[in-house]
Amino acid sequence: MVDTNDSMIKQKLDDVHHLFIAGNPDLPTVVLLHGTGGDENDLVPIAKYLAPNHPILAIRGRVLENGYHRFFERYAEGQFNLVSLNEQTAWLVKSVTELLTKYDLNTSSALAIGFSNGANIALHALLTHRETPFKNVMALHAMQLTPITEPAKLQGNHVFLSHGNFDPIVPRDSLDALVDNLAQAKALVTVFRLNQSHVISSEELQAAKIWLQANDIDEA
Repeated sequence: MVDTNDSMIKQKLDDVHHLFIAGNPDLPTVVLLHGTGGDENDLVPIAKYLAPNHPILAIRGRVLENGYHRFFERYAEGQFNLVSLNEQTAWLVKSVTELLTKYDLNTSSALAIGFSNGANIALHALLTHRETPFKNVMALHAMQLTPITEPAKLQGNHVFLSHGNFDPIVPRDSLDALVDNLAQAKALVTVFRLNQSHVISSEELQAAKIWLQANDIDEA
């Protein structure tokens, strides 16, 4: 059992660079997945704001693009290596499950919070893996990577999506296609649109916090 008085553990498990911050083990673990060029530290302040009592597990993407960390490869902006996507998604699901087990935490109730590239892989894991540690996903500025024709059944899984109306990276039709794919899987989807670009704002975090509370995800 990990001592909850140990505030922070930062280490490498095999090839998984991660940060663990202990919390109430009876609450869902918040799994943080950064955007391109980020690392496991980026979203920690957001997690502490949204879910201050929850355990936090932050993962660093292991793909490098011109020295920047990502979770899967791409050929160019908006052009994704789908082989890499599937391989790295399987790695992420396996790694997060193993880490949750290592820290004596529930392996099927985690809340994934991802930004951009991290949000994309979290949703791909939810849509394509029948067994995933992610029960609910908060996807900040995600997009449709590729249509999933036979998605996992997501009844009871909540997804929060934020989208900037002036986002140059995520076109509105890409977000709409993602919403349709999640609806096909029967996920409970909430979309928050705002007049901004491809950045995280206090406005969307306030909306995300309300979403967590309204769906009892901050306690479940």
